[in-house]
Amino acid sequence: MSCRLASRQRPYPGTTDEWRTETYSYDGARRIAERWRDPIIGNHGGGQSGNQQNQQTQYVQWTEREYVYTPGYIDEFVAEYDAVVRQRVLSPS
Repeated sequence: MSCRLASRQRPYPGTTDEWRTETYSYDGARRIAERWRDPIIGNHGGGQSGNQQNQQTQYVQWTEREYVYTPGYIDEFVAEYDAVVRQRVLSPS
């Protein structure tokens, strides 16, 4: 179970009426996740203006980045994973 820390909404690039939602959550042990929710931009199945009013916007959601901390000490950052599953691990000093 994760707990939401904060959310942020901003206009989706290139649109005036769609929003990107960014949610930051904590898993309760040692990971903070940054999740994004974007609208799927397109004609929503048609090109007929009467039908477009009845269609709801669809969204895609993904985890953009995860930050992992050691369980031994809360402020010790150990790794970061991004949307294309690149891992950055900090080496101990």
